[in-house]
Amino acid sequence: MFRNSITFLIYGYDKHQAKKIGMRIPEVVLHLVALIGGTLGALLGQILFRHKIKKMKFIVVFWAIVVLQVIVVCLVRGYIVGLVKL
Repeated sequence: MFRNSITFLIYGYDKHQAKKIGMRIPEVVLHLVALIGGTLGALLGQILFRHKIKKMKFIVVFWAIVVLQVIVVCLVRGYIVGLVKL
């Protein structure tokens, strides 16, 4: 929950900076915070702040991160379930 909250705040800050033409957070950083566990915060930040919703490349990379995370969770869960059966 902490990572999602931080990610959400980072998206809000970047949107604020975009509006006032201030120093921005690089897109790679936005993706990185989503990748390390802030996916829900990133998604909420995109929706609520209407941030990065028109940049197709950004959206594609974001959803690729989501798919990767789902695959990893499924693999880990399957591995753990397999261990329990032993």
